[in-house]
Amino acid sequence: MEVLFTKVCENYEIGDVANVKSGYARYLFRNGVAVKNTENLKKQVECKKSSFEWHREVEKQNALELAAKIDGKIFEVLAKTGKSGKLFGAITTKDIALAVSDKIGRELDKKMIHLEEEIKSVGTFLCTVKLFSGISTNIHVNVVADESESE
Repeated sequence: MEVLFTKVCENYEIGDVANVKSGYARYLFRNGVAVKNTENLKKQVECKKSSFEWHREVEKQNALELAAKIDGKIFEVLAKTGKSGKLFGAITTKDIALAVSDKIGRELDKKMIHLEEEIKSVGTFLCTVKLFSGISTNIHVNVVADESESE
């Protein structure tokens, strides 16, 4: 059965036409990944594909701009500490994302931030921010004791 892919699936891109077995075709239809190939649908999928590619290119440009804006910058995170300088708990990617978002004025998802190790003490740490496929940058996180909490 000849199917037309409407979403990215395994080795197929949007707009690809493949000849698959009927059982696999039913699976693809049920999951909304592909439709039976007709000339009318092919034109619609080509339009959808060009729109998808355009949006992807815009996202890539935004990621490049953001990477240039935050690359190598130092972001400060306040944390409650004990007398020895050890943190109560740990600094999470959510805390780092909030600090970066506040400073740059743009939302940053916590899933974009990757830590080499848990941050459980005061100091400066290196983090990798993966903004887009193939676009990542490094930032420095300076963990500072919150003076208002220690009193």
